[in-house]
Amino acid sequence: MWGRKKKTTPDALAGIKVGRLHSDVDVNHFDLGILVDEARGQATVQFAVEDHTVVTEDQWRQWESLAGQMPRVMALFTTDVAGGATPHQPRAGAVFYADKKADRKDVDGFIADLLVHAAPMFSYADEVGLVSTPLDADAVRAALAHGLHCAEATSWEELTTQEYEETDATLTLDPEGVAAQASVFTTPADHEGLTSEIDDILHEWEGDVRLRRSRFFRPFVVADSDEEDELAGGGRRHCLVTVEGGADGASAFVDALTPASQVSLRRAWCRQRSLFIAGLGTGVLGFQRAVTDFKRPQPFAA
Repeated sequence: MWGRKKKTTPDALAGIKVGRLHSDVDVNHFDLGILVDEARGQATVQFAVEDHTVVTEDQWRQWESLAGQMPRVMALFTTDVAGGATPHQPRAGAVFYADKKADRKDVDGFIADLLVHAAPMFSYADEVGLVSTPLDADAVRAALAHGLHCAEATSWEELTTQEYEETDATLTLDPEGVAAQASVFTTPADHEGLTSEIDDILHEWEGDVRLRRSRFFRPFVVADSDEEDELAGGGRRHCLVTVEGGADGASAFVDALTPASQVSLRRAWCRQRSLFIAGLGTGVLGFQRAVTDFKRPQPFAA
């Protein structure tokens, strides 16, 4: 496959802009790490789930039905990770938007408003049986460092200067090697059999290959049909599965699915980088970056 290798910029991870990491204290006196994307007028807050290794689809949806009612929520996301050399807690979060031009210009005012509006998301988790811990700036950085295979990084700058190597089918992060080579797949939100299979696989998955399921929910977005609305639960959903461990790891995941589910799985061709970063819980939303990340060079004319 054609490939390329580049360095990132100060506000980007693997070349995908995520904004800056801001530290603040919310209305309930929790220290929060907020990813602020000033260019898009968005900010992301998240928490870790302390009492689970994997959270099932049904339980995530219970939280989403409550958190989706918060003001200014553009999207909710959840991540579950299984396998790999080190364990990692499930996480969930919300991407909030500035709904007025004045808020987009007054970033400090937008963040102050967020520190009030985001507070209920943690109590909603407790209501559905998830013990939540709001993530401060150090915890957000550590979670992203884990996902980027540079757990030894001690600063945001170290994460944003990490190199990567990309093809239209994979993304490899430094340190280079099979363990850090990822393949991102997309799955349909309305395939109940596939959803339950991924739940089961996450619970049973062991070994060095890291498997990450990242779910996204856009509340109140009008569905294309009544059936879609019923299945999605009042919004639109999509799911990403990232398999880290090279071609063998990707094959192991696909082989764990039934044939009926395999045909519904799609590799995210030419969008590996942006969807990998989205799947980490950075506030990056795939629907806002619909263009491909990767262009194959055209052959020379004869």
